Amino acid sequence: MTAIQHRARRAVAEAIALGWEGPPFDMEVLASLRRLKLVVRSLGDSKREGLWMGATIILRPGLHKHRRPYVIAHEIVHSLLGKDQATTTKSEAGLLERVCQAGAAELLLPFHVMAGHCNGVPVCTSLIDSVEAAFGVSFEAAGRRCLELCSEPALFIVAVGAEHAARWGVRTIIGPAQLRISDLQVVRAYPSPSWTEGTAGLVGLPVPRTSVIQRSFSRATISRKLGATFRGEESWHIGCSQRQLTVEAAPRPAAGRPSAAIAVMQHSGGQATLFAPRPKPQSQ
Repeated sequence: MTAIQHRARRAVAEAIALGWEGPPFDMEVLASLRRLKLVVRSLGDSKREGLWMGATIILRPGLHKHRRPYVIAHEIVHSLLGKDQATTTKSEAGLLERVCQAGAAELLLPFHVMAGHCNGVPVCTSLIDSVEAAFGVSFEAAGRRCLELCSEPALFIVAVGAEHAARWGVRTIIGPAQLRISDLQVVRAYPSPSWTEGTAGLVGLPVPRTSVIQRSFSRATISRKLGATFRGEESWHIGCSQRQLTVEAAPRPAAGRPSAAIAVMQHSGGQATLFAPRPKPQSQ
């Protein structure tokens, strides 16, 4: 466990002792318990959504209601880190933001509550649905947190229509003329701690047109009915080699229409769970 995770878990324990309840856990209440004042005001031309300044957290006007809790959690973590957060390089700034992301996950989806909610539960799209609904977070945050706490090798990916990949900061890696409007492209890939194959080259990769990920998204787009889950055995180029994986996929909506597809990928025949690994069969 990293230092910031330890600090975040201690902050959660202190807040719960004072009556903080969840899930979902109210980040505005947590800020109040930590004597941090929330102020909505322009941050100028900055792309920042929030800024911690001493006893105040400044929030950019117009934050989406589902984005606001994360931004508050992120800035609370900055307050936990204290004043010594100066960065001189882009690499250092990126590392600081990743540290704050990890800490924010501990506040939004506290470890001990997740343990009670998910202990021994198989990692699948329905579990991510359950965590998303119970904790009031995005599907991306729910999936990422589930994989962080997963006991066995697994991979969580998010794919969107190739024409929208740039909105996620991902370039298309093949010519637009070779892509169809209906094609998907991987824009996020989150491995569990025990996933050893890496994710090199996966972000930006077009989803194979025969994949259950593509099928789940296409079916929902045609019927406009969400909730369908597709599962199949597929070969994917992960790291430096082809891997045979069990893939489960489901579409995710925006304003009632599917805008992304999520998938949990595991080694063929495997079944990853949260926290508790599956008991090994006893020798005869």
